[in-house]
Amino acid sequence: MKICVLALAWLLSATVNAADLRVAVDQSTEMPWAEITEGAIVNGIHRDLGLALAARLGLQAKFVVLPRKRIPILLSSGDVDVVCAMLPEWLPGPFLWTKPFLDSTDVVLTVRSAARPTSVASLADVPLGTIVGFSYPTLETALGSHFIRDDAPSADANLRKLELGRLQHVVTNQRFLDYRSRRNAVKAPTYPPLVIVRQEMSCALSPRGHVSRDSMNQAISSLRKSDALSRMLDAYR
Repeated sequence: MKICVLALAWLLSATVNAADLRVAVDQSTEMPWAEITEGAIVNGIHRDLGLALAARLGLQAKFVVLPRKRIPILLSSGDVDVVCAMLPEWLPGPFLWTKPFLDSTDVVLTVRSAARPTSVASLADVPLGTIVGFSYPTLETALGSHFIRDDAPSADANLRKLELGRLQHVVTNQRFLDYRSRRNAVKAPTYPPLVIVRQEMSCALSPRGHVSRDSMNQAISSLRKSDALSRMLDAYR
């Protein structure tokens, strides 16, 4: 009898897990992408996108907040199913990539007390505020050994470095910058940002997960066709 009860409990647990879309989120992510409180995601694009994709797949979204370096490990093992707003250059590994669908623009923000950069090449040998653990393929390729990183734990920390005069240039994301600027969080006087690269991001799927790439692409297409994706992003402009 005890064995039967244990077997039933295991089956119920497996059923619940099979109904989850396990969405990985980098714990260093900031708004508008994610607001993380006590290890749980409570707001932001990652949360809204995960919920919307799961609903179209007939699943429940289960968010797993992880250190950035842990994400490829758990994605490879199948302990999480998907991570979104990524590029293959940022997340090397044996992953299945969806169609690109999330626009992203990386920029350099410079304080007005410094010379305004006119091109990526003009940033050679200049300390640039970056985020620890993040990859910057465009700058790495263009500048090589002349790409000088000054790592901080977050994008907000880099804005504070600008404000305190500890840095003159930081690399950031335009969507993050717009969100923070509208909330008067950019205190230092700055030039209009220099665009480094514009690209479209995707979701990376675990090769051992229980969601196929075709199913996820269909869910993404449904979001785009219904304008749900546009409305979602507009809510954080």
